[in-house]
Amino acid sequence: MKPDGHYPAMWRIHWPDGEVSDMVNLTRANDAVRVWLETQGRQKRREAALMRFAGDPVSDSPRMAKRTSRRAAAQRRGD
Repeated sequence: MKPDGHYPAMWRIHWPDGEVSDMVNLTRANDAVRVWLETQGRQKRREAALMRFAGDPVSDSPRMAKRTSRRAAAQRRGD
């Protein structure tokens, strides 16, 4: 955020993609940046979750692995 050069009580947000916001007061500028940061955090968590479950989410889960190993053991015993 940078203060506007012409209007002393107004601010502009310089976004990471190079865009510059309209003039806003300091409270609105702070709120806009806070919301943007929260959104980025949610997006990163969502992407991390997708990367964790990139394989088969059911068969890769520890619970399913336990069931599969029990089933395999029962088959080896002939149950």
